[in-house]
Amino acid sequence: MRDVIQPDRLLLWGFAIVRETVELPDGTKTEFDDLAEGESVVILPLTTDGIVVVIGK
Repeated sequence: MRDVIQPDRLLLWGFAIVRETVELPDGTKTEFDDLAEGESVVILPLTTDGIVVVIGK
């Protein structure tokens, strides 16, 4: 569990990058960046062993 102290949003091309300053249970303050977007689908190709296949250029 983390308590949000300060949220910031950066809106870009149909999605937002949300930076939250949070306080962790041990009292440490840190930042998290999350990508927030509308409904979408992601397709990940997997091997039979469950490894994600990534093709780089």
